[in-house]
Parts: sequence; structure tokens; C-alpha cells
Amino acid sequence: MAVSVVAIVVAYNTNVEFLRTNLLGLVPASKILICDNSTNLQIRDQLAELASSQHLYYLPMHGNKGIAYAQNRGIEFARDLGANCILFVDDDSRPLPDMLGKLVGSYQTLLKSKAKVGAVGALAISSKGQSLSGISKGHGEVISRPLMMSSGSLIPMSTIEQVGMMDESLFIDFVDFDWSWRARSNGYGLYLVNNACFRHSLGVGIANILGFKLKVPIPVRHYYQFRNALRMLLRPYVPAAWKSMQVPAFAARFILFSLFVPPRRKRVFYMLRGLMDGIIGRVGALNG
Repeated sequence: MAVSVVAIVVAYNTNVEFLRTNLLGLVPASKILICDNSTNLQIRDQLAELASSQHLYYLPMHGNKGIAYAQNRGIEFARDLGANCILFVDDDSRPLPDMLGKLVGSYQTLLKSKAKVGAVGALAISSKGQSLSGISKGHGEVISRPLMMSSGSLIPMSTIEQVGMMDESLFIDFVDFDWSWRARSNGYGLYLVNNACFRHSLGVGIANILGFKLKVPIPVRHYYQFRNALRMLLRPYVPAAWKSMQVPAFAARFILFSLFVPPRRKRVFYMLRGLMDGIIGRVGALNG
């Protein structure tokens, strides 16, 4: 099967020169579409110019509509271009030059084995060379996984038609988790290729607090993490084992971020706001 790929890059007030460098690993292996959620008008103009100068596609969202909204508009655009697969890439991810080729090769091998493919993902590597995907770098093994982060994931259009699009009500956090669990509940496998790699930045960084390693986001992300975690608890296709871990895990995060990670007051505000809005069922972007 010939594989036609459109790489969908969701940008949000990104460093344009950094993005230009990041995209080098995808040229000329795929068509590249920038779905722009930027609120900074100067950066929007710079991204449009980057797309024009590098013969990329550019699709403005005219404001921050959330990652799921931008991804869905990108999927629709890619479908119109005739793609039979899409590749999600975050604007702070840097695919290695051979990443996409290895993903496509593994996808074709899985198809020959009659596997029902939901997504084929690459290994995320931190700036220090550490794996962020829960497994170590290897020699091309294809490993079944319970979840797939969106960045670095190759997804067949045929799977999206069966599983559905990304959940725009979540806005940002747990969008990839939700889609992964929906795919698995429909019998699709998620596969990680451990020698297909990309460099990836993660939030503000990682803090070591009282022996716990915490991924530190910007404060407003706490709102979406706490709100959307509550929403996930109510969804029947979300694994029971994951649900059972979340109450103690989020209680621990609340205590540790409240006491040890500045700006503490702002983090507490967003965590409590997220919990309240999760309880009342508020969705979409945080306003006010």
C-alpha cells in the first residue's frame, strides 16, 4: 500500500525559527500543514511567511481554539489533499530525519500482518536524551502500547473515520488519551516504534520534589488537567485501572504543586477552578 502523509503541526505563539529547524526532519518526506492557534499577530504573519517560503500549507485558526480543534481542521484539510495518513507533530517537537520513514515502514509491515492499526508512534526523547515514552530506545521493535501521545503519531485516515475525530470539548489536555482509549475500545492497536525518534520539550521542565518527579506545566494547564481528568472518570471506554489511580495521583499533585512549585497561589487557583468546572460540566476554553 502506498502511503500518502500530511504532517499536521499545531502552532501556538511558537518560536518561528525554532519551528523552521524542527520541520527539516519532515522535508521532503511529507506534505506539511501548519494549523496556527497563535494569538500573537506578528507570529501569525511570520508563520504564514514561513509556510509560503518553504512551500508548506498554512491554516490559521484566528485565535487559540485549542489543540483538538486545530487538529480536526488539519485532518479535514489533509483529507481534501488526498492523504491516507496524517502525522501529528507538536510545534516544540523535532523529528529526526529518518523518523517518518521508519513509522511508514512499520505501518506497512503491520498491515501485511493483518493488524488493525490505530496509530504508529515514535519515541519522544528529551533534550537530555532521556526517553519520555515509557520505554527505552531500541533497534526497531514495534511495541503494543495502551496509550499514544499525539506528537510523533502516524494515524490512518481509515481509523479516524471509524474512531472519530479529536474531542474539541477538552481543548487541550487528555485529547490524545481520549482518542487512544476510543481507538482501543474499537479494537484498534497502538504501536510504538522504538528506533523512530523525535526530540520533544515538556512544559516548564521536570521537578524532583520529595522523591517525586513531576512534569511542571505553566499554571493555566492545571485547569485543563484537573477539569478534564474528572471528565475522563465518567467515560465508559476509559480503563478502570487508570481511573482508580487518578484520585490519589491528583491529590498528590495538588499538595506538591501547592506547597513547592511557584507561583503557588496561581497554581492553586487554576487547580481549584478546574475541579469546580469539571464538577459542573464546563467544557472548551477557560474564559476569564
